[in-house]
Amino acid sequence: MSTDKYVFDKSSHEQHMSNTPYESKIWNYINDLNAGQYQNNALSLCQIDLGSIYNSKYFNQAEDAFLAVPITFVYALSNTVTLVAPSAAGTGCPSAVLALKAGYYQLIDKVELELDGKVIEQMNPFGNVITHFKMLSQMSVSDLQQIGSLIGLPAVDSSNSMKYTATTGIQNNFVFGNSLQANASAVLNAGCANDRITKAVQRVGFNAATGNANNFDLLTSQTQQDTEGRASFRILNTNYGVYYDTAIIRLRDLLDSFNNLPLTRKLQGALRVYFNTGSCAVKQASANTVGAITTAFTQAQSTFSTTCPFTINQSSNVVGAGAFTDINAGLFIARAPTTSLANGINLGNSGAVHPTLNGVRLYYSQVELKPQRALEYVSANRSKKVTYNTYLTTIINTVSASTSYSAIVQSGITNIKGVVVVPFIASTALGYNQYVSPVDTCPGTFAPLSLNQLNLQIGGTNVLNIPLYYSFESFTEQISNWENIVTDFAMPVGLMSADWWQNNRVYYIDASRYGLADQNTPRNMVIQFTNNNLVAIDVMVFTIRGDEFVLDVETGSIKK
Repeated sequence: MSTDKYVFDKSSHEQHMSNTPYESKIWNYINDLNAGQYQNNALSLCQIDLGSIYNSKYFNQAEDAFLAVPITFVYALSNTVTLVAPSAAGTGCPSAVLALKAGYYQLIDKVELELDGKVIEQMNPFGNVITHFKMLSQMSVSDLQQIGSLIGLPAVDSSNSMKYTATTGIQNNFVFGNSLQANASAVLNAGCANDRITKAVQRVGFNAATGNANNFDLLTSQTQQDTEGRASFRILNTNYGVYYDTAIIRLRDLLDSFNNLPLTRKLQGALRVYFNTGSCAVKQASANTVGAITTAFTQAQSTFSTTCPFTINQSSNVVGAGAFTDINAGLFIARAPTTSLANGINLGNSGAVHPTLNGVRLYYSQVELKPQRALEYVSANRSKKVTYNTYLTTIINTVSASTSYSAIVQSGITNIKGVVVVPFIASTALGYNQYVSPVDTCPGTFAPLSLNQLNLQIGGTNVLNIPLYYSFESFTEQISNWENIVTDFAMPVGLMSADWWQNNRVYYIDASRYGLADQNTPRNMVIQFTNNNLVAIDVMVFTIRGDEFVLDVETGSIKK
């Protein structure tokens, strides 16, 4: 639009003192149904009754809703069973041992949404992986600056700091230092640190006792900080480093249906969320710093059944009052339970209990419409169609090096929009799944794994006219139809640069360009590719599909 036309249209527009259809907007919260009880040594189920937020005076604005999750994560240093206290004030940085992986949504494995007795979003594992892909591909740099820290994503994980060894697998847990190139090093990428982890560590250190030199404890006490749920670190019962944080998880990031729900008087239903909670242990050479793993990590050292949502961070900073060989750590909702790690360490002995919240809360907004607007809105939307994208997860295990793969991944599926393919180093090669490792930032990062000859067949027809030797240019071309969270135009912005993508390969194939008859016809979907690597791989395939239902905004009844 030209400046002349814009000024003219602005001058011609009728001005009003107030154009808002709202009379008021309020915020409130409800507690989950768990009453402070969570499994905490594996996936933890949290249930929320959405029907309890009904108020006949207000409409619910579902897209604003978010979970506030009180997380408590604890570490203990030891020489096998003998505990070693964290370093004392002024002698090290004990708050640097642990950090959450990129995005608070890494805490969630799967979610089920039920409305009016109908399952709107069914449970599919690894919802954190597809959510992270959505955030990286849809957020802009300004989004990252504005809301990144709020959702636990202050920056994207550095790719220069990633390295691979046979013992550690992929490692990207280096804190404090330069993410581009270590000083005085002639070896590329040697000694590089992960800026995102450094930012995460800086967020929790509050005073000199936790390794922070800003002296903010002279302005506000730790108790005062706790009243607002601010992230913090402290040493409890002499031997335990304890972190408290309140994770903010926007439901619209997890569920496209929540983002697309209109103003609704009554939401009848339930939300069921499985959180990634548990504990793990790693072993290193004896030192008073966290160093490289000396004994290969195995699944037996962890109670996490899917994603380990934190990293144990390596640095040259002193964190122990003496030398230690074992780092034992766990992440829990609200409080530390009794744990049974392989070396007998019980993190429950820390006595750690979140100082602000006893359980998960759902915060939501409600609006009161002006009477005339409310009548118009309800009468026009007693049968409101709601469309949204959802996903189905398929796991392909152990595709051998330099071999081709072709198989059906979904049967009888309709409305396919696209497919996200994420390769990982095979668990048979590592002894564990990449995303379970506490030294790998996966699934905040992935792996530099190449797939060639990539294609989809839907209903026996190739989606791509020729199989792709997939490059970053292919990625940007394919993702151009992926919806954007900052604009209605289908135009990618994203946080994935070419350099970052080369070390964190994720593949997307757009499958939205079909006629309506084809989209609505159940079809089989076949994926084919060649593992162009020296190691076996496991592959996650997320099939993105469209769905819809009809909603009565007054009663909350649904036809699906």
